Order: sequence, then C-alpha cells, then structure tokens
Amino acid sequence: LCLSSADENEDEELDLEEDELEMEELEEGEDMPEVVPEEAEDWDACIAAVETVEAEVGLFDKDEGWQKTAQKAKAVAEAAIKLFPEKKSETFQEEFHHMLQSVLKEGKSFGASGVCNHLIEHHAEL
Repeated sequence: LCLSSADENEDEELDLEEDELEMEELEEGEDMPEVVPEEAEDWDACIAAVETVEAEVGLFDKDEGWQKTAQKAKAVAEAAIKLFPEKKSETFQEEFHHMLQSVLKEGKSFGASGVCNHLIEHHAEL
C-alpha cells in the first residue's frame, strides 16, 4: 500500500493540530507536564517540603511582584538544602527565580509537583 502525498500531508496536518491543541492547553493555565522521579522517597519528601513553603510564602504561580518571587525562590532553595544536604547548588536559587518569573510572565499554572520536578531534576545533575 502506497500513501499519496495528499494522505501524508493530511497526517502531518493532524499531527500539527494535535501539537497546537496541547500548546493551547498549557497556555490556558494547565499544569506543566509532570515527570515523576524514580526516587519516590525523595518525591514525597519534596512535595511535603514544597507544600509547606507554599503555605508560608504563597502560591508559586501567583504574581506578587519581583521581591515576593525572590522570597519564594529563596525558600525553595532552603528546602532543597534540607532535602539534599550532600548536593548543595550554588545556582539553584537564581535559576529557580528566573524560571518562576518566566512561568508568571507566561501565565502558566505551577504548583508543588512542578517545583519538585525542577528541584529534583536540578539536584540529580549535581
């Protein structure tokens, strides 16, 4: 069976439409895609720590100004030190602050699971 170029073009158009729909869903404020780390123990501890931070300093995806965003980044960096004392990162706080600013600028939803994905991935690379 041989597909005509019209059939191939149709398939490509459908793939593009699906990709566009996925991007629209993300842009509408849905959570960023999650990748649950293999270390479930670290994951559970991270979620608990980040939810505590969120309760103390506010929602990560709520724009409360640059200074408040910096405070949130600092609090998450401090939680990371407690979670991974053997893997101190000199760059995490600044990198996380920039990422939070991007999330806020783009209007995306970003909660504890997104924070933990980023935090665990960053510290796994150390």
